[in-house]
Amino acid sequence: MTKKNNKGIRTALWAIAAINAIAQSKRRPWRIADFACILTVTHMPHLKEAFQARIEVNKTQSGSQVRLLI
Repeated sequence: MTKKNNKGIRTALWAIAAINAIAQSKRRPWRIADFACILTVTHMPHLKEAFQARIEVNKTQSGSQVRLLI
């Protein structure tokens, strides 16, 4: 893995940790109820497993295919 990839992975893991901290926080103003949706876009396949629900978009010869995983 390159330095750039390592930095990207560290940044993504930091973001996931921050989202989880917000979800578990009981202090105002940060409560998960304050967010209708949190959207994360990643091109790192091994990070997508960190999310319970996903929208996956795959490029095919006939166009993009969208799959919703809940």
